[in-house]
Amino acid sequence: MVWHCVIPDKKGTDWEGGYFPLTLNFSEEYPSKPPKCKFPNGFFHPNVYPSGIVCLSILSERGGWRPSITVKQILVGIQDLLDQPNATDAAQTEGHQLYVSAFRSTCDTIRHDFWEGLFLCVTIEILKSLKISRD
Repeated sequence: MVWHCVIPDKKGTDWEGGYFPLTLNFSEEYPSKPPKCKFPNGFFHPNVYPSGIVCLSILSERGGWRPSITVKQILVGIQDLLDQPNATDAAQTEGHQLYVSAFRSTCDTIRHDFWEGLFLCVTIEILKSLKISRD
């Protein structure tokens, strides 16, 4: 059985307003085995293989798959993955490298801005405490 779905991204995320087509292929062994979840070929995301197959622990027979997992849980899990990639389980080398470097770059920016802001605040407080007169 094949289901054609569309996953909307969540409000307040970088991808808000996006709609992502996804195909769920259920084998005759479902629910003992998870469905194969696939975006179109070439879908660019760290946790999606170039073939479009989603890399998510709850979809792995050796990982977190349980027959009690519902289709809704699968779709919500994939929706969460779109906005919050799993940096420890890369499916695409290029997507993973971009995600990790962007994360490091963001951390470096935050660190730089923090120290720069702290220096500025301390400097202002020191100048206030000096009470320099204007003679």
